[in-house]
Parts: sequence; structure tokens; C-alpha cells
Amino acid sequence: MRRIDIALASFNGARHLPVLLASISNQTVVPDRILVRDDGSTDETRSILDRAHQSDMPIEFLQDEAGSLGAAANFGHILSHCTGDYTLLADQDDFWHDNKIEKLVACAKSLEEQRGSALPLLVYSDARIMDSEGHVLAPSASHWQGFNLRTGLNFRRMLIQNTVPGCTMLVNRALLEAALPIPESAVMHDWWLLLVAHALGEVHCVPKALLDYRQHASNTLGADAWNARSIVNKLRTGPLAVRRRVRAGWLDAWAQAATLHERYADRMPADKRALLESVLALPEQGALKKRLAAARLDLCKEGMLRTLAWYWAL
Repeated sequence: MRRIDIALASFNGARHLPVLLASISNQTVVPDRILVRDDGSTDETRSILDRAHQSDMPIEFLQDEAGSLGAAANFGHILSHCTGDYTLLADQDDFWHDNKIEKLVACAKSLEEQRGSALPLLVYSDARIMDSEGHVLAPSASHWQGFNLRTGLNFRRMLIQNTVPGCTMLVNRALLEAALPIPESAVMHDWWLLLVAHALGEVHCVPKALLDYRQHASNTLGADAWNARSIVNKLRTGPLAVRRRVRAGWLDAWAQAATLHERYADRMPADKRALLESVLALPEQGALKKRLAAARLDLCKEGMLRTLAWYWAL
């Protein structure tokens, strides 16, 4: 019998946390453990979790003296304590459809039966977008952000842009053992898990919305709509500010990719290692040469405007 863990990082989530916990309780396949580390909440978050624990939800609290870590490091700490065959990542303000665990686990089990459980594996789904009051804004989080859901299957694209949120992910034990500890250079924990899965194993997509992602002012990153209004808002700061922001994002992605190479180059398939090394070599080249090299590598982001901005900032 395969064991299922949920990694839940909490911080001042009292308003929406009860909805998430209720949706986990109503799953057609229930988890064995819900590992929670609170990052210093000052609202009723801990009380809500305590009551859920007392009502026999399989919640286990992680206690330490590390203080406030932030979302990425908090998740990294929790994941280091997950020992299940499968681990799902949970955002405190989402709502899981009742078959979310069932669908993701079924996909992972099928793949492991074909390829073996030693293969690092990540499975992800789509999500719906809802507002802070629970009204559905879009049936697909990917389309809402101007992404193709299946772009997450493309290692080349994922080296420079992550399109897969952690709340849609399931990872198997082999991936966690390979990916941990999450390095300081990781832009976010979910992006790192996705890259390691690509580098050493496989990534698969369940093309269905299996949860409702709540979009509100307190999201750590959020899922901004990709439309004319949002593009205009991004450009209001001026073209040079946009270029600086995109370049900073590229430098962070490059540092993350450099750590990926440092850790796993000798274990990666030759074609993926060669691609990674070509991407890492870009900053060493002159302005025109590196842009031509990037084009030859078919490096791009989701959508023409994002891609043009990236080449300009490169």
C-alpha cells in the first residue's frame, strides 16, 4: 500500500484554511499524513490547525527554532520530512476537487508500474482560478496566465520560465530523495522540483483542473491574468524597468540552472546535459552572439511578448 503525504506551509491563512482542510477531508483517496510547518502566523491559523488535528485529521506539526523562512524555504523544510511514496504540495488558500489525490496518484502509480519506482517522477494538473470570495474567474489557470498547460513537459522552456505551480504537483519518493535539500539558488521550491524531475526522470501532465486556485492580494506570487490590461500595467513602469526586471529574473534562473548542473550533470542524459551547458554558456558570449545562440537553441518564453522581452534583456 503506497503512503501519501501532503506538505502544507501555513502563514496567516485563517480566512481560507478551513476550506482547504475540508476539501482534503472529502478526498476520494485520503492522505496518510499532512505535514504542516507554520511560518510565524499571527492570526488564528494555528488554532484552526489544532482543531482539525483534534478532529482526527492526520496532521503532524513540525516544530523548530528556525523562525520565519518564507514560502520556498518553508516548503523545503517540510519536504525534507516527507517520507511517503507520494507527496502533494498544498497552498493554504486553495480548494481541492474531491478526486485530486486520486487522479494524480493513479497517474503516478501507472507510470511507476511501467518504469519502476526508482524513476524520479513529477505529475501535475491544471487548476481553476477563483477570486477571494470563491467566484470562478477562469476554468484554466494556464490559459488565464497565457500559458500552454503542456509547456511544463518541455525541459528547454522550463530552464528559463516555470509555468507549473506547486499546488498542482505530486512528486514521488525518488524525486524527493534526489532533489533535497532545495538549494538557496532555487528561485522557488516548485520550479526546482520540476527541473530535477526533467533532469533525472520524467514529468507528466493530467490535463484537468483538479483544484481551485484562489487569487488575492496576499498570494506569495499569484497567477496574474495575461491580457491587454495586465500587459499595459506591466509597461507603466517604463521599458527600462521592464528590462531590468526581466533580466533579474533571467539571472536568477541562470543561477538555479548552474546549481542543477553542479549537482546532476554526471547523472543526466547526454542530450539534456548538452542543452543545459549551452544555456549556461550564454552569458560568456557577446550581445549579438548570445542572442543568436539562444535562438539556435530555440529558447523562448510563453508568448511572443514575453519572449521578445527576454531576448531584449538577455
